Amino acid sequence: AAIFFAGTPILESAMVYPLAICGACILTSIAGTFFVKLGTNNSIMGALYKGLIATGVFSVAGLAVATYATVGWGTIGTVAGMEITGTNLFFCGLVGLVVTALIVVITEYYTGTNKRPVNSIAQASVTGHGTNVIQGLAVSLESTALPAIVIVGGIIGTYQLGGLFGTGIAVTAMLGLAGMIVALDAFGPVTDNAGGIAEMAGLDPDVRKRPTRWM
Repeated sequence: AAIFFAGTPILESAMVYPLAICGACILTSIAGTFFVKLGTNNSIMGALYKGLIATGVFSVAGLAVATYATVGWGTIGTVAGMEITGTNLFFCGLVGLVVTALIVVITEYYTGTNKRPVNSIAQASVTGHGTNVIQGLAVSLESTALPAIVIVGGIIGTYQLGGLFGTGIAVTAMLGLAGMIVALDAFGPVTDNAGGIAEMAGLDPDVRKRPTRWM
């Protein structure tokens, strides 16, 4: 903001805007934790996803409030001949939230034990180590394509809406969900460690399988 809006009346508001987004998203992440509750299937990952979805919905409202309270919805300036409006910046933030959601969905697909990629690697392992390595490498290369396409699409879309500043706002909105995203990322290693401890302690096999069922 200090680069793009230097010497303009909107400078201070433009500098506060990303901070307001982060502040709003901190509150929405806290609110989202109250929605992390087990359903009838006792799926802990499902409970965590409920919290993530709730956080995302609240973040849309928080983003709207932050936009209205700082830069407003009208035109705030011109950057490289491009008219920047508060509405466009709001949409840039929405793009950031959508990109985050899509990456979570793609990650779940490529790492879920009940999805095709993981099952294909397991099936390839039956015939030997070589096919396991080949299939694992193929799936790993394939899994990078969709996230890259989503990120590139997000960059192009936000740049068309608000230039580099709009792209920065999208990234800020993505980081606003970091609290729930880190909770999702941390759950896997915790359950793996719990299962490993149960196995090394010689506990009942059902105890070893339980952490796997949680994921």
